[in-house]
Amino acid sequence: MSAAVIDVAFIIVGGPKLLPKALQTAEHLNATSSLPVHVHLVTDKRLPQQPWFTQHLLSAMPAEPAALHRNLSKLGVGPSFIYMYKPFLYQLLPLDRVLVLDFDVLILGDLRELWDQFDAFSPSSVIGLAHSQSPEYSDLGTWPHKPGPRAGLNGGVQLQQLQRMRADAAAGGAYLQDLRRCAAGGCKRYWKLPRLGDQTYYTGLCLREPSTCHVLPCEWNRQLSNRFFTHRDFRPWHECAPPCKLAHGNQPLLEGLIFTLQRQVRRPTCAECKQGHAELKARASNSSTRNPRWKWGMDKEWMTAVVLRGCCAGTAGGTEAERAGATPAQRDGLPLALPPPERGLAPPEWEAEEVETPKLAALLAEARAQQGEAVQRARRDHAAPTARPAHAGRGVLARRNHSLGGAGARRNHSWALGAGRPGWAERQHPRRRSQLNASRGLARAEMRRASGGGGAAAAPCPDCVPATQ
Repeated sequence: MSAAVIDVAFIIVGGPKLLPKALQTAEHLNATSSLPVHVHLVTDKRLPQQPWFTQHLLSAMPAEPAALHRNLSKLGVGPSFIYMYKPFLYQLLPLDRVLVLDFDVLILGDLRELWDQFDAFSPSSVIGLAHSQSPEYSDLGTWPHKPGPRAGLNGGVQLQQLQRMRADAAAGGAYLQDLRRCAAGGCKRYWKLPRLGDQTYYTGLCLREPSTCHVLPCEWNRQLSNRFFTHRDFRPWHECAPPCKLAHGNQPLLEGLIFTLQRQVRRPTCAECKQGHAELKARASNSSTRNPRWKWGMDKEWMTAVVLRGCCAGTAGGTEAERAGATPAQRDGLPLALPPPERGLAPPEWEAEEVETPKLAALLAEARAQQGEAVQRARRDHAAPTARPAHAGRGVLARRNHSLGGAGARRNHSWALGAGRPGWAERQHPRRRSQLNASRGLARAEMRRASGGGGAAAAPCPDCVPATQ
């Protein structure tokens, strides 16, 4: 089906602070598409109208979808209530089809190719998403170790057939019934990651009602999250044979690279991508942070190689392996593990077993060592404020003041601060304090006698012992 314009939707909650990001992403999308792009902003507050977007207020949502959203949001945590508006866009946008995107996307192909994926939908499909490229939902499926469904879909790139969703709702079809079932608490078995909101819902939907879902090619949502980089199944989940056409910066440090390359407006060149990679690597390598999310390592190197391959594929700036369509693993001499399926929820037939190589083993060992060091530093940092000499008697006070709340905590804190000074604990002991006072009194008496002050002076305190001649 041909189209004269590509409709793209963003969700903005909390006022106009995200408008600059929305504008930058919209300009980038228009510059990388052979069709014009029109932006729709779904907002909770009315924003100053500008010619580059159409605004739709969340307050215009009908009563039943609003109630379903409230109930589904109770199953999530943090900002997941914002993501949960996406399954209900069919009630807000007067469109037939829409492309729903996060801001942190970099287009390295023609956006029209992604829009044309609507033509590959089955007659019953209402939504298209790419597989999650990390094993965060692996406990819901058996892939890749046994034949079975591959669980996990990413919500950063969505193709929504809004007209079919409205027809389904009018007929009480599978999509609406599934939303009602989950809002009533009937999907808890599939609600493994509530913080991810809509993509957790879609993961369960496509396992319960696979006919409603279309799986997008992996190159159109190339995810850069490194959270499971040291997981034993990271390679088969993350591999994608075709060059990247849309990079999704769902990792805090690499998100900065995405926004930097977006500023080129047009599709970035191979040289620009390499320069952005070099600048980010230098900045992160020189950082003093101990947070592994912001430090450079082999995981960030792997993910940026995915972006560089997409930037340089088919250009003079790319290597021969990149132009031939090799994966980062193949380009580095590493074996290619089980490739994820590009269509459907079931993996392709396979019989070859995964083979470890010394280079891959060394790479993973280095990554695990970095992760282990980060964990040890975190533990040391956590223990440092309460570290103290064994003789300071801190444990007794901790037990005694545990029930005293804030006052006890302040008392313990002052005790811990004093415990670091030499001789502090000895001076606090009553018997030792008396001995110290007696010694000081005798010393002062000896000084007065030596200066001609007369006979034995009276002890300055009851604990002092008279000097013997």
